[in-house]
Amino acid sequence: MATTELPGTTGPALLLVHGFLDDRTVWNPVTARLSESYAVTAADLPGWGDRRDDDGPFTLERFAQATAEAIDAMTGPVVLAGHSMGGPVAELAAAARPDKVAGLVLLAPVPLAGVHLDSATARAFRGLGGNAEAQRAGRQAVTTALTGAALDELVRTGMQARPETVAATFDAWNDGLPGGDRASEYSGPVLIIRGAADPFVSGEMLRTGVLGRFPSATVKELADVGHLPHVENPAEVVHLIGEFASGATSTTAGGNRTREVRERAWTDAFAKQSADAFGSAFADDVVLEAATLRVPVRGRKDVQVVMETASAYYAGLVFTHEAVSGPRTYVEWEAEAPAGTRFNGVTVLTRDADGLISHVTIHHRPLDAALEFSAEMNLRTQGKIAPGHFYDG
Repeated sequence: MATTELPGTTGPALLLVHGFLDDRTVWNPVTARLSESYAVTAADLPGWGDRRDDDGPFTLERFAQATAEAIDAMTGPVVLAGHSMGGPVAELAAAARPDKVAGLVLLAPVPLAGVHLDSATARAFRGLGGNAEAQRAGRQAVTTALTGAALDELVRTGMQARPETVAATFDAWNDGLPGGDRASEYSGPVLIIRGAADPFVSGEMLRTGVLGRFPSATVKELADVGHLPHVENPAEVVHLIGEFASGATSTTAGGNRTREVRERAWTDAFAKQSADAFGSAFADDVVLEAATLRVPVRGRKDVQVVMETASAYYAGLVFTHEAVSGPRTYVEWEAEAPAGTRFNGVTVLTRDADGLISHVTIHHRPLDAALEFSAEMNLRTQGKIAPGHFYDG
């Protein structure tokens, strides 16, 4: 995926996804300032920018897959930002990589379910490819504070795309996806930024097509700004994204997590003590190894049973620290047994190409506590999994 990458100094990584008629350079007004604190990557979607010669299809699903691949190439937690059409693209990618995406920023997002413009308006949008005059008029109609140079650059960018790419990309966001009106599959923190003077993504469109899908989202509205907040008021957008990114990776967690550990299917499953909750995170051929196991446990069903039983055994368990390196996530935790024995551990989660957990390694300490736990698990899993996995006392 063609990208512009700035290394940054502190904080999470940021991945910026452009909208219709744009490429990664549309983020230039904010990337330099964001990179003072964050590692910033702005990416071209297939068919746009340096990827203008890519073949189709140009669909939301393909754009999201390309974005997910860019996430995979990044280290540590990622805050994902998408503008306009890039909003639903970023959302789909975040839902596909929930354990990597710490937060989602949507700037003037169109609904995932589509806009469904009338036929005459749709024909005009589909015909924008190669028509500089129409693109210029369209940009001017949806913005309030563009300079001549900024407007010229936007038109230059839009003119680089092939007319057939423009038409297909319009169809993608205008038609949207079936089920796009249901609650979002991404459950992490969300910030929505909208220009108060945006005539395209109006307050009504945002309310009926977006906000209901993100009930806990924070909404920021910028005065005297239209459809391109990051171009029209880059300083305020930098401030809002920076503030959100800092909070998304250091918020105080409730339940069984400290603020250093993000909510994810794994931690949520321990809180629910549910086999089904664990199963949503595991690959079919997942393997569990642990200091408390004599032999590994293999397969989703048996691993689900073991993890559900273990979560029900603990009188208390808190995940305290987390680190991510490539496909591996390292999580430290502290636990207490019903009898009051306290022990600590480190869990290593390895994900496959689909983002599912394919291998789990759990290290317990100290030895006496680990043996106590293993012996109790041996009793509690009898008849549920094959014997011989745990210490028999």
